Amino acid sequence: MVIACPSRPLRFSAPVLLRAGVEVVSYSEGLSAVLSMSGQSLSAILAPTDMEGVDVLRFVEAVTTRSNVPVIVGLTGTDESHEAGYRALEGGARALLGLPCADHQLATLARSVGLPPVDWSPPLVVGPLVLHRAAYEVTVDSIPIHFTPREIQFLEHLMMEAPRVVAVEDLAELFAGADGPRPSAARKLVARVRRKLNAARPGLLMTVHGVGYRIAAASPAPRPKG
Repeated sequence: MVIACPSRPLRFSAPVLLRAGVEVVSYSEGLSAVLSMSGQSLSAILAPTDMEGVDVLRFVEAVTTRSNVPVIVGLTGTDESHEAGYRALEGGARALLGLPCADHQLATLARSVGLPPVDWSPPLVVGPLVLHRAAYEVTVDSIPIHFTPREIQFLEHLMMEAPRVVAVEDLAELFAGADGPRPSAARKLVARVRRKLNAARPGLLMTVHGVGYRIAAASPAPRPKG
């Protein structure tokens, strides 16, 4: 079951998902989805934080008290959405997923329902950088690095595109807030992620001047301390 996201239209390909073994049942708003649950056999529910008809926290509560169907909360890129996503996890949601997402991301989560979150999907690996997407965990040289959900979504996008360079305008569009795409906000996001990565291993996030940014497949080994 997928509930429509007003701020980030969801354009899933039904044939592609069916070939992956996933059948999608779509609803325009949350209340009708809750009311129809009793008559359906569902593997998972994708519920955006800005769904219409019911607050996402009330939706998660209603689903988890009536069934064992896992709820995946879709994040729309705003600070308010991330805060609601964290509260939904505390209220019983199973995982977070950045929106819009690709067909394969939805298929991976849907097929993996019932497993511990950290095992839901294979990690993304680029050199010493490893991202466990469902668990929202990042390690560099096996050392955990703390990132916010928004920073992890940004990092995931660059890792999936590696070694391709991603333009700052594309990043601004993808991670646009309520006030629309802002390249300056994207650059601040880049700076935060680079600072955290550099603390573990400098050179992982590279700037291609006049073009954009990319994740390096290899970077110099960290210098021994002391």
